[in-house]
Amino acid sequence: MKGIATVLSASFLMLTATVAFSNPYVSNQPETTSIDSSSSKSCQTTLDNNSYDCNVASSFGAPFTDCYEFISPGSESTHFDLFPAGLDSTLGCSCDPTGSEKSPKFNASSSAFDCDGTDGTEYFDFAGKVTSKKVSGHISANNGSSFLFTCTKRSSPCP
Repeated sequence: MKGIATVLSASFLMLTATVAFSNPYVSNQPETTSIDSSSSKSCQTTLDNNSYDCNVASSFGAPFTDCYEFISPGSESTHFDLFPAGLDSTLGCSCDPTGSEKSPKFNASSSAFDCDGTDGTEYFDFAGKVTSKKVSGHISANNGSSFLFTCTKRSSPCP
């Protein structure tokens, strides 16, 4: 009887430790909440498989140009991806959530988006807003560098 109590106690401690130390920000489950179909189109609809010529200002050097491609459906994200040609890396994206904590609508903003990922050495966060022909926003890197970008929609894919 004492052996069973010891096994049950050990099992309870392992379960408690697993729950206590699991990361609430990481999920291996697919998203269960989708955008509200009664709302206006999401930013993904506007960005969907479009390319943009971009002017970029950096916190550490001269301005430069780049070409940004938005890819839907995404391979990095369950929603859509961003491929900045100059970064040569694919970032996972989603439209910003709308609503409230009690009634959230994920990937639902009609204009605001975030894209995150790494080029293998640094981590980048692209945050922006889209209109029918323009994209603008800012980028931050984990090393403290920051950037501003303004983009105009292209009629063809990035070279």
